[in-house]
Amino acid sequence: MSKRPLIGVTACRQIIESHYFHVVGEKYIDAIVDGAEGVPLQLPALAERTAVAELLGALDGLLVTGSPSNIEPG
Repeated sequence: MSKRPLIGVTACRQIIESHYFHVVGEKYIDAIVDGAEGVPLQLPALAERTAVAELLGALDGLLVTGSPSNIEPG
């Protein structure tokens, strides 16, 4: 049995009941699990505060959702 690919999926930062959350739509998780037969790993919208290069190096793939939290300039 081969190892399933680890695929990062970018999260969107949203305010829910006055608290910040990092969320990913279920359709993106389904695409990774069912379509790519991979293991999804949610990536928080905190690029400026995380070791992005190190994190990306550990992944086999990346799904960029295009949410405003991760495509608009800060």
